[in-house]
Amino acid sequence: MHALAVDATFVRAASVLVVARDRVPGAFASAFRPWGDGSLLAIAYQGDEPAPLVRLVEDGTTLEIATRRVRLDGATNFRDAGGLQTPRGPLPWRRRFRSENLARLSTRDWDVLEALGIRLVIDLRAPSEAAMAPTRAPSFVELRPMPLAAPLAGAEDATEAILTGRLQRVTPDDLIVHYERLVKHHASVLHAAADVLDTAPDPLVVHCTAGKDRTGLVVALWQLGAGADLTSVIEDFALSNLLRTVPRFVELRDRIAATGTDPRAVQPYLSAVVPALLHALSLLGVVTA
Repeated sequence: MHALAVDATFVRAASVLVVARDRVPGAFASAFRPWGDGSLLAIAYQGDEPAPLVRLVEDGTTLEIATRRVRLDGATNFRDAGGLQTPRGPLPWRRRFRSENLARLSTRDWDVLEALGIRLVIDLRAPSEAAMAPTRAPSFVELRPMPLAAPLAGAEDATEAILTGRLQRVTPDDLIVHYERLVKHHASVLHAAADVLDTAPDPLVVHCTAGKDRTGLVVALWQLGAGADLTSVIEDFALSNLLRTVPRFVELRDRIAATGTDPRAVQPYLSAVVPALLHALSLLGVVTA
């Protein structure tokens, strides 16, 4: 049976999943109704799962409509890393998740993770980062440290350096060098973490501090290794710019400005920089430079 997947947004007030019209194959169009300005379609969803997913079957083809983002109280960038198309069908939904750090998760958030079946948390942070923002996980979760760390723009802790005014400018090239150092010093850990994503029997989440750089690189390695195309992998990587960069920039903007630094001058540090990802993947021999 052939399988396809499409990302959706859950509109809770209307109990519908909304998708882009051009993402829905014609054979399935009759299951949807127009939404908004005509470029969107909606399908009813009546369940109470924390991450809605609907499956349709038509003439031997399965279409999976799923929300990529999982809404939590304590993390804006927690999302499903599956759903990307491969030659063997889409990567499974609800098996591999990616996130920023989990230190702010509420009791309700951990209930959501339990409902998703997550039993393993891969923490890519250095021990010092983990100590400053510890993951207080329930007993059903295994915490597995797989530390990755490298200086950025000369700072071991770039956030602290920015918030104290010692680091007043970060460029996309600084991120490229940062990723290069991650590959140079931690290639084996990067591959090992991607292998866990490939082989672990239970649902898991992998995270670092922001969920965009180290996590983005590990997830990209896994997705590409599973056969996803580079364009889709880049789109997933860049989604952190919407889910993490924007709210984090708003959160820190005034504190950065209070040091005398123009917040826009350090915004690349808060961003998922696609050229940095591509450079790292080329160094790892995964894509051609």
